Amino acid sequence: GADTLSDGAYSEYVKALPIQFTGFPSGISPSKIEILIGADKVSFTKENFDELASEFETQVFFVASNIQTYLAESDAFGLDDDFHERLLSSEISLREKRSVIDLMDLNALPSLPARASLVGPILDQTDVSVSGIDAAIVQSLIAHSKPISTQVSLFNKLNRNLTKEEAQAALASLGRPYSEITTG
Repeated sequence: GADTLSDGAYSEYVKALPIQFTGFPSGISPSKIEILIGADKVSFTKENFDELASEFETQVFFVASNIQTYLAESDAFGLDDDFHERLLSSEISLREKRSVIDLMDLNALPSLPARASLVGPILDQTDVSVSGIDAAIVQSLIAHSKPISTQVSLFNKLNRNLTKEEAQAALASLGRPYSEITTG
């Protein structure tokens, strides 16, 4: 069968196929499944996604490879923010990452510094305006984003959501010389 072919030969074989499969062929290795996904030869459906349940990274690759369809039909998949966080580290465009952030519950960011460190730079480079963003979220985004230029940029864009005291605390989290800035 197909699984006896080398990955290179299988890739060439798949590229030559004029069809898209409705499901994954049975009995093929994870690397061959990824070849099918990369060549867009398997329909992006909830059923096919669920079939990959034991292969988390392959699920991420499947969604990332079909990100526009996923964004249009995200409710049908019911993916959680842990999955969305992993998508933010995948090979999708900045605009698509920003759309994934719109699907996330940002209220968890103060207790998830690693997630805040992914979200902050994306917001900074795209549209930072997010409804319902409070001081704790802003402070987490500023404190955990890197590099310092991103932190300062986020502070400048989001400080309107902070009281004078909260802004001072956010500046203090940046270290010197920013922590020495006083408000008037």
